[in-house]
Amino acid sequence: MLMTFDEVSKKITNGALLHIAGAETLLKKLPQGKWAGGSTEYFMTKDGGKISNDHLFVTEFPYENFSIRSYGPAEIENVAADAFENGFSIVIVPFDIAVHKTYAERAV
Repeated sequence: MLMTFDEVSKKITNGALLHIAGAETLLKKLPQGKWAGGSTEYFMTKDGGKISNDHLFVTEFPYENFSIRSYGPAEIENVAADAFENGFSIVIVPFDIAVHKTYAERAV
C-alpha cells in the first residue's frame, strides 16, 4: 500500500518488518530498522499505475522468524541455499554492478 514518509517511519520505529519501495531521496531518510527496499517512483496500485516521489509502497510481513542479509559477488550464488526451508526470499539486486552480473550468471 502507498504510505506517507511519516507513516512508514512510525512503522519502522515500532519494529515492523517491511519491504519498502520508493524514491531514493525518501529511502535514504528512513530510520534504521527491520526493512529492506529498493528505489522506484513507479507503482501498481489497486487503481492502476501511479507515479509518486512523496509516497512509499510498503508491504508489511507478520513474521517473527526472518533474516535480512547482505551479499557480495562471492556469496550471492548462495541466496537459495540460505533461504528458509518453508519460506520465501525477496532479493534486491542493484543493477549493473558485479553482484548483479554474478547473480544473473550463477545463482541457483
